[in-house]
Amino acid sequence: MFEGFHPEVMLSQWEYQIGPGSPLDMADQLLFSRFLLQRVTERTPFLSISYNSKVEDGDWNGSGAHINFSTKYMREESTMEYLNIICSALSEFHNEAIESYGDDNDKRLTGKHETSSIDKFTWGENDRSASIRIPSSTVRNNGIGHLEDRRPSASMNPYEALTYLVSTVSRVSEELLVNT
Repeated sequence: MFEGFHPEVMLSQWEYQIGPGSPLDMADQLLFSRFLLQRVTERTPFLSISYNSKVEDGDWNGSGAHINFSTKYMREESTMEYLNIICSALSEFHNEAIESYGDDNDKRLTGKHETSSIDKFTWGENDRSASIRIPSSTVRNNGIGHLEDRRPSASMNPYEALTYLVSTVSRVSEELLVNT
């Protein structure tokens, strides 16, 4: 489901949102939305679509495909302490995430332009420069809500990225719930 759109920092760069839904539905919807964008540009010669991590070299933001995610526990019972433990545990899998999150992410994840460095996993409340951002709505609800993974590139394969994310978050969540 198409949720909205807005212009980004770089001229002619736009962001759009899809969701909410299951990971498989979101991957399907993202691919279908890419198909529709490509079809529009076939009929309009002055438009083009790029999914490159960094469309233009220079002092600009790159192109990401941020993933908002949650588990049932996060939506219903979570606390800020639990989310911080989840984020800390996700740091152990940062290199795996980067491998699953698209090509040329090193050009985008520089530690500048609202990104963390590709070499360092970070998280924080309302922090748009973090690898994982804990949104203000989740903070206001004392940890009940979702997280935003800001590392995926616009070039990512949604099936690969979401398979990685779901399996890793499920593994970490299961371990945490068993041990608490």
